[in-house]
Amino acid sequence: MTWNSLWRHASRWGAYCDGSGCVAASLRLLAAGVRVGVCDTDIARREVATQDGAIPYSSPKDLADNCRVILAFLPNPAASEDVITAMGGVSDSRAKGVTVIDLSTNSPKRAIGLARICRANGNRFLEAPMSGGVWAARDGSLSIMVGGKNGDVEAVLPVLRLIATSVIHMGPVGSGCATKLIHNMVGEIQVQAIAEAFCLGARMGIDIQMLYKALSKGMASSRVLTDLYRSGAVFGNRDVHVSLDSATKDQELLAEMAGDIDFNLTFTPSILATMRDLQGRGLGTQDVTETLSAFEHRHQVVARSSEIIGDTDMPIYGPDL
Repeated sequence: MTWNSLWRHASRWGAYCDGSGCVAASLRLLAAGVRVGVCDTDIARREVATQDGAIPYSSPKDLADNCRVILAFLPNPAASEDVITAMGGVSDSRAKGVTVIDLSTNSPKRAIGLARICRANGNRFLEAPMSGGVWAARDGSLSIMVGGKNGDVEAVLPVLRLIATSVIHMGPVGSGCATKLIHNMVGEIQVQAIAEAFCLGARMGIDIQMLYKALSKGMASSRVLTDLYRSGAVFGNRDVHVSLDSATKDQELLAEMAGDIDFNLTFTPSILATMRDLQGRGLGTQDVTETLSAFEHRHQVVARSSEIIGDTDMPIYGPDL
C-alpha cells in the first residue's frame, strides 16, 4: 500500500504506550496533523495526549479495530508479546491489514516470531527499535533501525520521519533489533570505559570538569560522554535518562543473540557482571551513568564534580569513534 492510500484509508494512527517517550512522540504526530489514537498503561500520560487531541482507547485490540497503523512503545520483549498475543491484544481484533510497528529493543528471533503471528492474522509487522531517549522523542530526533518488508517500510516512512531524524531500513525482520543490540553493545562499552576513565583521572588528581572538557574535544568524544554523562551522575544530576535495569536487559538480549550464533563476545560478560552487581546493590532504577559508582568502589576513589556543566560550558563535539 502506498503512503497516499494509507493516509486516505487510515482512520487514525494508534500508539500503545508504556513509557513517557510515547507521549512525546504522539504529541509530535498530533502537531503535524496526524490523527492519533492512544492506549496508555498510565492514565496521567494518556490524559496528556488526549488533551492535545488524541483519541483514547482501552486496549491494543481497540487500537487495531480503529487504526490502520499501531506504534508500540514498550519496555521489554514480554510487553511486545502481550500487545499482540495476550487477551485484548492486536490478535483478538478481527481487523485485517493493520501494521504493527514495535519500537522496543527485542531479540531478533522474538521479533521474527511476532511477525509470523501478525502475518497469520492478516496483518503486518515492523520492528523499529529506537535510540535517543525521551529528549529525542520530544524534539523528533530519534534514530530508528527498521526491519521488515520494503513496501511496508515505505508506507510508514513519512510518519516515522516526523519523530526521527534517522530512519534506516536494515533489512528483513530481525535485522533491526540485531542492529540496535550491536548499537547498545558499543554504547555500554563506552559507559563503562568512561566511568573508569573518570576514576583514573580522579586518582591522578585531575579536575573532573577539566577532564570532561578534554575528552569531549578529542577523539574520545561521543554522545555517551556529551549527552549521557554531561547530564548524569558524575555532575550530580539524578534524572534517569536510561535506567540500569533497562540497559542490563538490552545487554542480556545481546548475549542471547550472540549465543544463538556461537559468537563469543569479549566485553559483554564483564559488563554484565558490573551491571548485575549494581542491580544487587539496589541501583537498578538509577540512571545508567550511576555505573560510575561501581568503578568508584572498585578503585576506592570519588570521581564526581559538585558543579553541573551548563550549556555555555559545553565544548564543541569531537567526532564519534
